[in-house]
Amino acid sequence: MLERFKKNKLGTFRVAALDALRTNVMLTDNELNIIHMNPSVEALLREAEDDLKKELPRFSVATLIGSSIDALHKDPGQQRKIY
Repeated sequence: MLERFKKNKLGTFRVAALDALRTNVMLTDNELNIIHMNPSVEALLREAEDDLKKELPRFSVATLIGSSIDALHKDPGQQRKIY
């Protein structure tokens, strides 16, 4: 999905704009798979990775892109009810 988003110049500029933000930004596709994290959110998650693994043992920042947002929740079923 992100590749299609990046293919045209406008998409490239949008990704660059998201990456330049100091705000944490994570994008998902319609199936709730993570397709983009800007450097700000990636740095936050890397800094907190050890603490996150205490609650989510399979959590890995390195494998988040392409993974479901379920990886970020202790009880994904409960979270799915919210979406």
